[in-house]
Amino acid sequence: SLVIGGGNIPTNDSKYIYDTLNCDFFDGLCIGEGEKPLLDLLTADDKKKYLEEAMCWATQKKLKSPFPFISKHNFIENLDEIPFYDYGLCDMDRHGLNPAAPIDLKFEDGVNEGQDYAFHIMTSRGCPFVCTFCAAHRTHGRTMRYHSVERVENDLKKLKESYGATKIIFQDDHLMGDKDRVYSILDIVGKFKLQSLYQNGLTLYALDLPMLEAFYKAGVRHLMLPVESGSERVLKELMVKANWFNIGIASPVIGSEMHELAQKKGYISKDTMGADFHKAVIETEDWTPAYVQEMEYIFNLELNFVYNNDIEYEEYELALRGFMNVLRVRKDHAFACYYAAVCNAKLGNKKEFEKFLKLFEKYEATPIWEKYCKKYNLTKTRLKLFGNNQTKLTSNISNFDGMDPHGAAKFGP
Repeated sequence: SLVIGGGNIPTNDSKYIYDTLNCDFFDGLCIGEGEKPLLDLLTADDKKKYLEEAMCWATQKKLKSPFPFISKHNFIENLDEIPFYDYGLCDMDRHGLNPAAPIDLKFEDGVNEGQDYAFHIMTSRGCPFVCTFCAAHRTHGRTMRYHSVERVENDLKKLKESYGATKIIFQDDHLMGDKDRVYSILDIVGKFKLQSLYQNGLTLYALDLPMLEAFYKAGVRHLMLPVESGSERVLKELMVKANWFNIGIASPVIGSEMHELAQKKGYISKDTMGADFHKAVIETEDWTPAYVQEMEYIFNLELNFVYNNDIEYEEYELALRGFMNVLRVRKDHAFACYYAAVCNAKLGNKKEFEKFLKLFEKYEATPIWEKYCKKYNLTKTRLKLFGNNQTKLTSNISNFDGMDPHGAAKFGP
């Protein structure tokens, strides 16, 4: 049997896999996208000979050759050539789960009856931008390639009529590369009455008023916005007021400029190959990974709970939806319990207020939450007073000396 592999890490450092990890059992590692290389491999009369001759496959023999191995992508230029996936092979009750979605995908006018099925689709490949933290161009290239609008419509129709799709999660790295195409896709989403989420974020420059109106007409009520910036002016003066924040950690994705720089300066260990944007691995002269990890968690607590923008604008029902989404994932989240109680008090839901008050009392003194509740002065006494309209919502934040940027955190998140 042939043993083959592919993906971002093999594309960007096949030598590491063969030499450092001693994975000499691989007959070949695919460089870039795999549809055409895999098809060519399957149809080759002499498969091992094909692997040695094709420049879209890395092999141990090529990498040990005295001549440098210069790989070459073998892309599908017309994405419509890719067949529609055979979802009949899937357990649809499990396939439709979307644990990565941070928000509740519902139309304002109600919830679809019956089972909700979510499908992840990607209607384009490539990205022309040169973000220092990204390596997508190493796998998909910088030139944009698209499914035709007709193909997108046919796929969405099949997903709805044949597989009961109710939600579509777009995974395009740069969906907004062609704005006219986006308008057409939104028309299709609206026509089929599908809920939709754009999980990799929508480029801010393309979201002018007509585009926002098109998203709204298509039934979209939540947008995920990529607001990362290295500009101090943007961070301090132009940052978007959002309902909910997903705080990530700058991660050295292999193939990115960040990874190359971090390796060159010795900021990461030699085996730092993957990244999930929630685990700190970079250590510099100025901070430790533990410090960054703790600050990520603190920012999450402050932006999403203590200084929640929906509460600030007295949008208590919308704020409550956010806290309930957190509790669906983590029922012992003391901050979500506290602010869910606050929202219910403001909405006059006494019974629900009492329910979340009791839950907060249950979790506030646990080892995970005690230090954070103390830091932000979240107590059952204050919550009870708030429920009786005898205190203000503002938090009195105590001095926080739990972190030393040059050392380890005194406590973990």
